[in-house]
Amino acid sequence: MHHSDDSEFMKTVEDIKKAEDSADSLKADAKEKSEHIIKKGKESVLKINSETNNEVIKLKNRLLHEGKDGIEKEVDHIVEKAHSEGESLRKKKIGKEDAISLLKQFVLSL
Repeated sequence: MHHSDDSEFMKTVEDIKKAEDSADSLKADAKEKSEHIIKKGKESVLKINSETNNEVIKLKNRLLHEGKDGIEKEVDHIVEKAHSEGESLRKKKIGKEDAISLLKQFVLSL
């Protein structure tokens, strides 16, 4: 009976060892899968950040272009106004002092 208890004990030790090996293998597989998931997540975040940055750049460029168009229209309007006032002054045949005064008024109105 003593021999039977020893072999039963050894079988139990082997079963425990197999269970531990199996658990270690499962743990290693789980770790590998989690590292893969984390890697894919990081790659996804980098891709999203890159796409977002590209969209921000496109938006900034569009706003700059729109602002440039607005400024050009405003400059064209000022030049047109100056030309119109210049034509008006030429027709009036005013003195030098009056011309300087009108020019100052125009410049200050900008």
